[in-house]
Amino acid sequence: MKVATRREFISTSTKILAGVPLAGTLGTLSGCKHKGKPNILVLMVDQMQTPPEGYGDDEGALPELKEIFGFKEISDTNAYTRFFPGLMRLRKNAVVMRKHYTSSAACVPSRASIMTGLYPCRTGVTQTDGLFKGPENVPFLDPAGTPTIGDWFRAAGYRTHYFGKWHVSEPDQSEGLEPWGFEDWDKSFPEPHGGPASNLGVYRDIEFTNDLRDFFTQKAGDSSGTPWLAVGSLVNPHDISAYPINWQTPPGGTPGVVDWQNYPPAVGIPPQGALSNLGGINQQNTVELNPDGFPQASGNLPSTYDETLDNKPHCQRDFSLKWGLAMQTLTNASLHETGYTSPMPFQLQGEHALEWSLGYNQFYYYCLYLADLQLRRILQSLDDTGLTENTIVVFLSDHGDLAGSHGGMIQKWHNAYEETVRVPMIISSPLVNENEDEMREIRQPTTSVDMLPTLIGLAGLWEDELREKMEETGGQTLAPLAGADLSRHVRGRCCCAVTGPEGEERDAVFFMTDDTITALPEAPTPQKETLYGYFVANVDAHIAQGFDLARESVCQPNCVRALCGADWKLVRYTDPNGVEADEWELYYHVTDPVEAVNLVDFSTGLLRDDAIVNGMAREALQAKLDSLKEELARQETLASGTNA
Repeated sequence: MKVATRREFISTSTKILAGVPLAGTLGTLSGCKHKGKPNILVLMVDQMQTPPEGYGDDEGALPELKEIFGFKEISDTNAYTRFFPGLMRLRKNAVVMRKHYTSSAACVPSRASIMTGLYPCRTGVTQTDGLFKGPENVPFLDPAGTPTIGDWFRAAGYRTHYFGKWHVSEPDQSEGLEPWGFEDWDKSFPEPHGGPASNLGVYRDIEFTNDLRDFFTQKAGDSSGTPWLAVGSLVNPHDISAYPINWQTPPGGTPGVVDWQNYPPAVGIPPQGALSNLGGINQQNTVELNPDGFPQASGNLPSTYDETLDNKPHCQRDFSLKWGLAMQTLTNASLHETGYTSPMPFQLQGEHALEWSLGYNQFYYYCLYLADLQLRRILQSLDDTGLTENTIVVFLSDHGDLAGSHGGMIQKWHNAYEETVRVPMIISSPLVNENEDEMREIRQPTTSVDMLPTLIGLAGLWEDELREKMEETGGQTLAPLAGADLSRHVRGRCCCAVTGPEGEERDAVFFMTDDTITALPEAPTPQKETLYGYFVANVDAHIAQGFDLARESVCQPNCVRALCGADWKLVRYTDPNGVEADEWELYYHVTDPVEAVNLVDFSTGLLRDDAIVNGMAREALQAKLDSLKEELARQETLASGTNA
């Protein structure tokens, strides 16, 4: 039998299945006043962490911001809600995943998992382009392989649309995301990552929001009754990656968002009333950078900033400096004729080190404010066009940011700390929660691969039935989805334990990443190879100064497998080359929510002699460690599909 290409499959299945009512599609939502299928709006942001539990009021974000970003109860004295009406709007008719974890990091592997409901070990999408890797070096999602959420919902008769950051493949403008199951993405071309300041989220998110609002207006006037699924994917708070360059650039070059400010002192956030330089790709804008007066003093450094990492896996200390050294190398190469240099790594800026790290954190919270400037416009437009009542809104992030925690680390690679892997996921709709003033909670751990099966369930569809139809049309066997269908929990019909796709109760979720951001790929371009040589020389110079670093890229083992539970987290670091031995972390969140105390010897995975968990005998603690290791191995096997 001839196997259909993805493009042929999309064309055929859309014609065959559009308007075909699959089993269970009518009247399945609690409180649903509408016949037919609900519309679905997936709103994504890039790099938003859920504020970790356990930090004091003067550690990390201000308490008021922790309430807002963590979707916690808002105190009567919280004066910061006026800066975040978008995030506050998401609380209406909401169901909050209280312990939600990304399935992978960084951007590309995580987004592929969100879009497909599968882990990187099944999609093959394990790397993010950047630093010394170009798009040609990254195994992007194959359009002829794993179906996306767009394909699943097209098979159910939905129109599927995508606006904003994709970063799962390298599509061209002519086809857009049609091979991956979505229409309309050509409006968002080119991808908003890399390049000049004009491609940053502060400009591009306005373009994406305008396109999404136009889409709502169009759908409000559509009398066909065809349901739709749309993704609105914002860049911010990812503009933190441009701090302080390319947010500002030296005179004489391509303009930054703001004019150049000499440092020290560290670069601050724009004052109220400040306007950007002209920028943007498809729509040139001069942007109001801080219309509400979001303050500079929005937080402090976390207490783990001073952590020595002595009993943590080696790659963490290596990465804590090498990310900054790599960014410094690339930035200085582009600035060599200007006389200016990068201030990274921030930890090595002497008397200004604390100032730079704090500046990074406060700029990160400002980037969340930038994201909200567009979220509020999107959600207001959804209300204004009358689409809210029959639309399920899902809000989530692809991964978090370390934000100066654990020895001053920033960004998101080579770890499984809460700052990196715990992210928001909120479902907001009167179709799932009729009480607009109540935020219901799901307290069991959940993960981003749960989104696809959950949305299939909330739409009243059957996964097996859709899979059978896609397999018949596409001529290929599809892998079972890796996540759990949480739709009964979301509707408030089930308070029992979450059941995984294999039918067993699930009290912890799996996280994995093999993303090696500082490594030189096979077949690099000559330019990338030259830059990597500069980076290696930079590392060697710091080794000669006495810094405890491995040569070249971040040392192995640096590929991460983690089991994230309600109270416990077990993390294994592994070397894909099989040369270096595994390294380990074990944290008990009840007494150590900030993950400062590793209960095992990182080099052996054995309990430390001084490991103490109140109320547990050592034998019980050992038994717990053994069971966690067994469960981590089981979930890794399930994620990879090798149990079949």
